[in-house]
Amino acid sequence: MNCDSIINKLKKSFHSSVIKSIIKIALKHKIRRLRTRSAVFIQKSIRGYFVRKDLYFIAHHKISMLVKWPFPAKSVSIAGNFSNPPWQIQIPLKHSKYCNIFFTTYFLENRIDPGRYYIKFIVDDEWICNSSMMMAEDMDGNYNNVLIIIKDKRYVPRAHSTRNLAPDVFSISKCIVPKNEIPRVSSVENNFLRPIKLKKPEKHGKKLKLTFGYNLAAHPKTRFAPLDAQNTADAFFIDENLQIFGVADGVGEWETFGLDPGMFSKELMGHFKDEYISNTNTFKSINKEEICGILKGFLEVAYNKTKSYGSSTVLLGVCHESMLYTLCLGDSGYVILRPREREGKLMEVFRSIEQQHSFNCPYQLACFPDPSKYEKLSKQGLGSFVSLLKRSNLSMQDMPKDAQAEVFALEPKDIIISASDGLFDNLFDEDLIKISEQFGSYDIKPEEFCNRLAKELVMKAIQKGWDTTYKSPFSKNAARFGQRYIGGKLDDTTVIVALALE
Repeated sequence: MNCDSIINKLKKSFHSSVIKSIIKIALKHKIRRLRTRSAVFIQKSIRGYFVRKDLYFIAHHKISMLVKWPFPAKSVSIAGNFSNPPWQIQIPLKHSKYCNIFFTTYFLENRIDPGRYYIKFIVDDEWICNSSMMMAEDMDGNYNNVLIIIKDKRYVPRAHSTRNLAPDVFSISKCIVPKNEIPRVSSVENNFLRPIKLKKPEKHGKKLKLTFGYNLAAHPKTRFAPLDAQNTADAFFIDENLQIFGVADGVGEWETFGLDPGMFSKELMGHFKDEYISNTNTFKSINKEEICGILKGFLEVAYNKTKSYGSSTVLLGVCHESMLYTLCLGDSGYVILRPREREGKLMEVFRSIEQQHSFNCPYQLACFPDPSKYEKLSKQGLGSFVSLLKRSNLSMQDMPKDAQAEVFALEPKDIIISASDGLFDNLFDEDLIKISEQFGSYDIKPEEFCNRLAKELVMKAIQKGWDTTYKSPFSKNAARFGQRYIGGKLDDTTVIVALALE
């Protein structure tokens, strides 16, 4: 072989090796870029989804009150003097494996009175402080973390507020004044039809009878917690044989003073039903014009028999010979929907009027102890409750005689939706009509229709209550009275649906 051929072979092998190395380098860069893009896509789309799901509260306007534990642990919970009784209730913290922290949104999702609170972390059954939070020494010499809750300017006090009992203390005026100086204020538009005093129902054969369905849910503790009726301050009853129903919306804030907020409302409804049952025969030979007066008498007797401390609004109704007789005290109310001539469509023919002393300050029945029992109650650990009563003017209270009486002539297929303010503060009347029309299109039994409609209304009301950007009926009513409030209003929600049938 000559030198030229050897040189050519060397050149060819060199060129091929260079090309191969270039291809390898290019492929490595492409694979690296592809892996990087894939990793970024996985981080953004998949891992990012789970991170955003864990950190759904980031957009909350009170994010500064998020309580976190950023250190390794198996289980973490907190306790403090914010609960009732203090230090006895432990709030578990959730663990985010993507952010590697424990956290709780308890102070974001629950309305805690503004103030300075002591909290402590229970980490793997050991009580310790979080070094990343503010700490202070209490009167017993124990070191605790400090959580400061400031007043939320967007918050309008709950409708049935115990603060109405002490206007001087809580700066809410015009809630307890003589009755003759209190205008009856409605927080809804009065552009609906009003009933004629005792309009006789049109002749449609047999007498009408109400078929009932119901659903209720307590104030949800967290956004994703299942709805249940435990620890609700509301009470209700229905009796299809007697054709009566009732709703009492108890004041949940009594719990902060050591009372069971549902005892008063439940006892009141029980006494009224017992009084009605024991006097059922009086309706056989009674004049129709006297029925509402008799219902007020039954309510007066039930109120006098109720001994549990607390307060509540009241809605009572009875169907007698195709006429609906109701008593409303406060902002629990009802609407009546009637089928239009066009099949499947409904129209609102009646809506009860709310009774309010001022905005968000409704009429309500209440039971308080005599001053002679204050000392005994203080010894039982109800000192804050006694202090509130001492600072309050209890001489002027709403009574059963203040209830608004209404009479309405029912027609076949009328739908009566009775509820506590938890429904009407979050759903407009147009929403009630649309939801009712949807269920009316299904071929189901009347009892199932009433129960399913009641459940759907409760779920929709609570869903809207969590929406902090929703222009709810409550926020629109607040604007009419010069208050600024955006979003729904979470509350115990009770709904009774009745369908008038021949």
